[in-house]
Amino acid sequence: MAYTLPFAEAQTEESMKDYSKWELPKAAKMRLGKGGINDMQFSPDGTQLAVGNDMGIWLYDTKTGKEISLFPGICESLAFSPDGRLLTNGGFGKLWGKELHLWEITTRRKISSTSESRPATALRFSEDNKTLVSVDSWGATISRLDIETGERDVTNLEGQPDSLGHIIEVYTFTHDSVAGGKRDGKIRLWDTTTGKKLTTLNGHAVENQDPSLDTYVLALAFSPDGTRLASGSTDTTVRLWDTATINGAPITLRKHTGWTNVLAFSPDGKMLASGSTDKTVQLWNAVTGELLATFTGHLSSIAALTFSPDGSTLASGSTDGTIRFWDIATGDPLSNLITGHTQWVKALTFFQDSLTLVSVAFNGTINFWDLKTSEKTAVQMEGDRDLLLGLAFSPDGTKLASVGTKGDVFFAAGFGGSISTPMSDELIRITDVRTGRELTKTNGHGPLLAFSPDGKTVAFNRGVSIRLWDTETGKTLEISLVDPSDIYNASLNDTSEALAFSPDGKKLVNGTWGGDVHLWNPKTREALTTFFRAEPQEGHHGRDTIRALAFSSDGTMLAVGSDTHIRIRLLAGERQIGFKNVRGQSEVLVFSLDSTVLVIGRRNGEIELWDITTGDKLTTLEGHTGPVETLVFSPDGRTLVSTGQDGTILVWDWDEALKDSP
Repeated sequence: MAYTLPFAEAQTEESMKDYSKWELPKAAKMRLGKGGINDMQFSPDGTQLAVGNDMGIWLYDTKTGKEISLFPGICESLAFSPDGRLLTNGGFGKLWGKELHLWEITTRRKISSTSESRPATALRFSEDNKTLVSVDSWGATISRLDIETGERDVTNLEGQPDSLGHIIEVYTFTHDSVAGGKRDGKIRLWDTTTGKKLTTLNGHAVENQDPSLDTYVLALAFSPDGTRLASGSTDTTVRLWDTATINGAPITLRKHTGWTNVLAFSPDGKMLASGSTDKTVQLWNAVTGELLATFTGHLSSIAALTFSPDGSTLASGSTDGTIRFWDIATGDPLSNLITGHTQWVKALTFFQDSLTLVSVAFNGTINFWDLKTSEKTAVQMEGDRDLLLGLAFSPDGTKLASVGTKGDVFFAAGFGGSISTPMSDELIRITDVRTGRELTKTNGHGPLLAFSPDGKTVAFNRGVSIRLWDTETGKTLEISLVDPSDIYNASLNDTSEALAFSPDGKKLVNGTWGGDVHLWNPKTREALTTFFRAEPQEGHHGRDTIRALAFSSDGTMLAVGSDTHIRIRLLAGERQIGFKNVRGQSEVLVFSLDSTVLVIGRRNGEIELWDITTGDKLTTLEGHTGPVETLVFSPDGRTLVSTGQDGTILVWDWDEALKDSP
C-alpha cells in the first residue's frame, strides 16, 4: 500500500472537544464556520455522514449530528469505499492542488495518491475496494487508481479538449457510461472503458435560442443499476432517460419553480430526489415520474442530497447552512439537524469589544460569535432575499446597510463562485444588527456601500454618481463623477468599483473601473483631487480597474489596489509609497492599527503582510480556499479576522503572524 501521512496537527482527545480548532493554519487561533456544502454521502453502514466543501470533509454521527472528524483538502466530490474503511475527496483548489485525497477513516491518516492525479468531479470505488475511479473536473479523462500499488490508468474522453475552462460542468458515471452536462443544455455520453463518445442528448437544449441565454445542465445522476439517467437544469425541469433506449424521449418532471441543481437516486433505484433553488426537495417515482412527496423547510437553495444505505432516510443540505433528515415513509423531518455550513460570509466586524464578532452571510443570516467559547447566536434579517450583493456595518457594529436581490442562485462547487439571475429590489436597507429588524430604507441598488464614521450617512454608487444618504432625515444628495453637461458621453470607465470614508469623515474616496481615484469633500460635495489616472495597458482595451481602497487609522495614507498594482498615497505630501514585486488582484486592503503594515486579501485565499516602511513582504497567511472577503482588526489590535467566499471565518493571532516575518 502507498505510504501514509499523519494529519498536519493530530486531533487529540482535548482538541476533539472544540472543532473550531481542528486543522488550523499557522498563526490562526480558531476557525468559525464550517464552509458550505458541495457534496454529501452516508457511510456504507449508515452511521456516519460525510459533508464535503471547499475546506475539506466533515464527518458526522448521523444519530447525534455531532462532528466526528475533519479531513482537510478541497472537496468537490467524495466517496466511501464499499467496506467503509476509506474515504476519498477530489477537487480543484489553490491550497490543496489537484490531487485526489484518500483517507483511512479510523486512523484519520491520509494515504497518498500520485501527484499526477487530476481534480475529480465524480468519484467511485470498485466493488472489491481496490480501485478508485474518477472523472476529472475538466471532463477530459476518466482515471483508475490502483489503491495498493498507486498505479494509475487514464482514458481520454473522445471529443473533449484537455481544458474546457467552464466552471459549470457536471459529470456522473456508472459501470459502462460517463455522462457530462454543459452550459448549452446538452448531455454527452461516453463509454467508460474506451472513452468513445456514444451519443448527445438534447433534452434541455432549446432550438434557436439566443446564444447569450445559456441553459445550463446543473445536475446528473445514474440509477444504481445504470438503467436510468436523471438530469436537472436551469429550465427548472427534471428529465428521466431510459438508458436502454437512450435516444428516446425522456420523461419530463415539472414541479420545481427554480433551477434544478441536485439529484439523487435511492439505493434500490425506485425513487429519485431532486433539489432546487426554489428551496424545496421533490421525491419522485423513478419509473413512472409520479410525484411522491415535497419536503420544505430550508431557507435557501438545496446544495446536496443523499439517501441512507437502507433507503429509509433522505438527507438534504442547503446553502442556508443546515442539513435536514427526512423519513421517507412518513415524509416527516427527523430531529437530528446539522447546522453551521455557511456558504459565503459577506461581511464581519467586532461588536462593542474585542471578544465578540458579528458576521453576515450571503442570505441575510446574522451570527454573533463569542471568541472565548466560539459559540454563536443567530438572527435573521427581515425581508425575503436570496442574495445580498452589498453590505456595510456602521462603525459601532450596531447597524447594517445592505442591498438585496431575489432570484435563482447556484453556487459552483470547488470554485468559490456562482451563477445567478438575481433581480435587485432597488432598495438600500438599514437593519438593526441585534434584532434583524429593518429600521429604514431608500431607493438605490449599490452594491458599493460605505458608512460615515459617525454612522449617520451611507454612501453608495449609482451609475456615474455617488449618493450620500442621511439615514436620520432620509435626504439624499448626489456627487456626479462626470460633467453633468456631458453625461451622455459617460462610459463604464466612469463608474465606481470601490468606495471609502476617511476616519475623520472629511474625505470620501472612490476608485473607478477606468483606474482613476477621486477624493471628495462629502459635506460640500466638491472634488479635492484625482490621482492614479490610468491609461489603457498595451495590448488591452480596458484600463487598470480599482478594486480596493483603505485609509490608515490616522487618515494620512490611502492604500489603493487595482488589477495590476498595490500603491499607497501619502495624502499630505501627495507622495506615493511603492512595494517590491507586489502584484495586484486584491479583494480587500486594511492597515494595521499602528499603520506600519498593509494587509492584502487575495482572490486565491492568501493574506499577505507588507512592511510600509521598507516595501518588503513580511509573510503570507494561508487558510482560506476562496477569495478573501473581509479583513478586520480587533479594537486592541491583537487579533486579525478574515472572512472568505469559502464560508469560513479565521481568527489570527497578530503577534504570531508577525513572527514569521524576516
